[in-house]
Amino acid sequence: MVYVLPAFPPEVPLKSYIQAIPELINCCNYVNDVLSFYKEEIVGEQANFVTNMANCHRISKIDALRRLAEDTAADALRAMKIVSGHPGAYKAAQAFVQGYIVFHLASPRYKLTELFKYQIE
Repeated sequence: MVYVLPAFPPEVPLKSYIQAIPELINCCNYVNDVLSFYKEEIVGEQANFVTNMANCHRISKIDALRRLAEDTAADALRAMKIVSGHPGAYKAAQAFVQGYIVFHLASPRYKLTELFKYQIE
């Protein structure tokens, strides 16, 4: 994913983070899939990652979503562990992951604010 490489400043040696790139790419892809689930579900879309995952593993969509969210967090943690030996790479990776998630949470694209309109009585 093109977002990942520019997250690291030029002064951070490539060798300090290159092994974390696949984990960060997975994290980016899966964050989108996790956050897209609600908007896709409310319109009845069946051609999405969570539904395909549920069908492949013969589990419910909610269980697939939970598993995907856990895998996404695990990818982010693995990336952080990989870069933990280099403070510059660690700081850049941490800022990237946090910023990527916050940016997407703030986006109206996912319709997540609708989830907070309903109150359990």
